[in-house]
Amino acid sequence: MNAITACRHCGEPVTASSPAGPDFCCTGCEGAFSLINDLGLQSYYTRRSVDPNIRALKPEDDGPGAFDFTDLVNIGENGDCRLDMMIDGLHCAACVWLIETILQRQQQVVQARINMSTRRLHLVWQGPPGDIARLVAPVFQMGYRLIPFDPETLERAADQRNRELLRCLAVAGFAAGNVMLLSVSIWAGYLQGMGEFTRDLFHWFSALIAVPAVAYAGRPFFGRPWAHCATAG
Repeated sequence: MNAITACRHCGEPVTASSPAGPDFCCTGCEGAFSLINDLGLQSYYTRRSVDPNIRALKPEDDGPGAFDFTDLVNIGENGDCRLDMMIDGLHCAACVWLIETILQRQQQVVQARINMSTRRLHLVWQGPPGDIARLVAPVFQMGYRLIPFDPETLERAADQRNRELLRCLAVAGFAAGNVMLLSVSIWAGYLQGMGEFTRDLFHWFSALIAVPAVAYAGRPFFGRPWAHCATAG
């Protein structure tokens, strides 16, 4: 029976039959470990805090060629190239320190900043846009994944979502105010001898206001469970 240990890079189980020896689960992890040590950043392994709910840092074979970053590069006013990317596999602040340090040590890189809460990397470098694949190659080699995204597109989508929620809130507030006025009339009429027909009419008016308002204003809340049920089905 093969003894099982933990990979020194990704922490995944390692068997005695591993092609990278007893310390690594694969040759990719062995290469990532060597890269980090060659750069003098081995303190990363003592500083990091691995989150079991996040994908393990297991290098794969796709590399930076899995995405075409070049077409998404923006050119700044001073000629610098800029690109924003999402980071998959970011566990803790030590991961942020490791990625930023490796990128900033490259001569072309002007700025490499990661927002831990949003898991976004903002990279600025001097040189042609096509250099991006070479610049981010060490990040892929360590097991992280970089996915390009457009901040302006996300901002437009968020603004559209906020406007929709504001319209729903306005419709719900308008309906609530009118139904409340009708309810006050019903209770006041009850004390003053309002007829049953008139009271039922007010109830119908309230329903005609409330039902469409609930259907419209509740769309942001009803849509998610419905989509989840449709996907599950």
